Amino acid sequence: MNPFNFFKLIYWRYFASPINYAKHLGVKVGDYTTISIRDWSSEPYLVTIGNHVQITRCVSIHTHGGGNAIRKVIPDFDVFGKVTIEDWCYIGAYSQIMPGVTIGEGSLVAAGSIVTKSVPPHSVVGGNPAKILCTIDDYIARNEKFNVPFRKKVIVKIYFLLPDLSAGGAERVSITIARLLCKEGYNVEFVNFGFRVGEMLDWIESEFKMTCLECGRVLNAIPKLIAFMKAHPDSIYFSSREHVSIVGILAAKMTKRPIVVRIPNMPKNKLSKGIAGLKMIVIKFINQWLLKSAKIIVAQNVEMRNQLLEYYRLPDDKVVAINNPVDVDYVRASAEGSKNPFRPGEVNFLNVCNIAYSKGIDVLESAWPKVKAAIPNAHMNIVGRNTSDYAQELIAKAQSLSEFTFWGFQSNPYSFLKHCDVFVLPSRMEGFPNVILEAQCFNRPVASTTCVAVIKDIIQQGSNGYYCNIEDPDALADCMIKAAELKNIENKYSMFDKELLLSCFK
Repeated sequence: MNPFNFFKLIYWRYFASPINYAKHLGVKVGDYTTISIRDWSSEPYLVTIGNHVQITRCVSIHTHGGGNAIRKVIPDFDVFGKVTIEDWCYIGAYSQIMPGVTIGEGSLVAAGSIVTKSVPPHSVVGGNPAKILCTIDDYIARNEKFNVPFRKKVIVKIYFLLPDLSAGGAERVSITIARLLCKEGYNVEFVNFGFRVGEMLDWIESEFKMTCLECGRVLNAIPKLIAFMKAHPDSIYFSSREHVSIVGILAAKMTKRPIVVRIPNMPKNKLSKGIAGLKMIVIKFINQWLLKSAKIIVAQNVEMRNQLLEYYRLPDDKVVAINNPVDVDYVRASAEGSKNPFRPGEVNFLNVCNIAYSKGIDVLESAWPKVKAAIPNAHMNIVGRNTSDYAQELIAKAQSLSEFTFWGFQSNPYSFLKHCDVFVLPSRMEGFPNVILEAQCFNRPVASTTCVAVIKDIIQQGSNGYYCNIEDPDALADCMIKAAELKNIENKYSMFDKELLLSCFK
């Protein structure tokens, strides 16, 4: 056997998680399912397991039968049958599921059962051969008196970790999540690795208590963070930036504290940029090792969740897809009574971002002449940090386009979102375009690139905006022109799952 194939076989058989091993063999497995077995029949592709299924230890799932006793009579005789376990089922230890059996939704198979016939939904079965003992409702009614609710460990505080007090999309989302948790009765505080300076200082301290570790670099914060975690038992931690998450997970492992990690970027985009060969393999291995130590990993959309599972071979129940929350009331209240910052008589296009290559401002500049030709009174406004060398190059280039205004960082960007005519997102890549949802709080039309798949869910072509492929200035210009013509827009888009987010902190 080829040595590579040998080690590959060893990895899948003994080191991969049981659920990833099952998928590798061809078993069809739904979301949020747990599997505790590694032994499968010779036809794993005949097995389908639904969502929220729990398969406990030493369970056997058979897809064929026959044997020499039968083959003595009929030499080529064999029996094959698909096995289906539907959503929300529980398969007890040492149970055996025979070929051709379907376990109906919400059913319970008692430990040691041999299931030879299909089980109706919401049934409890047991025995050899398994028989219907009662319904799930009857089971609950009979055993409710024996239910002893266990005393959950109370989480006293949730600490949000920040690298510094610079403003960015991830930091704004963290504050939104913190506000939401506070409304639900959680005690939330912030831990800043840097000093008590920065654009977010007043914003955070007006609402939350904050501890500053006063470290110049994130990595230097490890000893102080470990000491902080040791001094604060009964706590859980939350991070929304990659380098902070690395430090946070390491400190959490050493102090045995739970940490929830939100991933801000697509892992494929992050790892493929300027990284290749052995270095990429090492980084992926380190990330995989670290992420497996997190309590929960929050992906910003389903596409990102699938990438995380594929790239880092994480257990299905470790990663949840939760679209970013938008506090509509807060966003609108922040803009209430604000003055229009734009000059009258112009069609004001707006982008809000910290200028970087990924934000596609250069594509926007290339699209602008076509927009200006179609809308002579058009004006482009860009709000966000623009102090980097790359940003300054773009600003210098835009000087020839007198219709560009770079406003720099604004502590309250919502007044700009409220008064603009069209919001533009020319990005090459995004984790989740939170700023689009914020613009939609004011019923602004949107012109965007398909920088992430969820864009096609947020924007309904011709209704509340238009979208086009990335790196296409002409198409972006067309979207901007058409978006400027939209009137009477009412955005009702919402995909945020509050209950799923709250479950991450329990």
